[in-house]
Amino acid sequence: MGEIKQTNFRLDEDSADAFRKYCEEQKISHAKGFDHLLEMMKLAEAEKENPERKTEIEDFERCINELIAAYRHSLEINANAEKRVQERFVADINRRDRELNELLYVLFCQKVAKSAVFFV
Repeated sequence: MGEIKQTNFRLDEDSADAFRKYCEEQKISHAKGFDHLLEMMKLAEAEKENPERKTEIEDFERCINELIAAYRHSLEINANAEKRVQERFVADINRRDRELNELLYVLFCQKVAKSAVFFV
């Protein structure tokens, strides 16, 4: 994919919205979405140019789609794992803060008790 530059295309609003929605659903950038469309067009062209290999091309396309779906699933699992680790970390920090506050309270009570003994 070379250097990414902003380019403008004239599209009707429905097509632009459909493209944005597709990219959002696939969790890909517009540049990657455009690349995907180009690859689909190339596959369709290859099917036309090589009708005797249509089944093979369709099988290959199915494999590519399965691989991409597995990759996205892997990314989703990773994102969920990171979220779980972060939640666990926050819970541990909160628990340790509570324990520290309890110990500080106990220490404070002991100091107050000692100082009260000297004034009696």
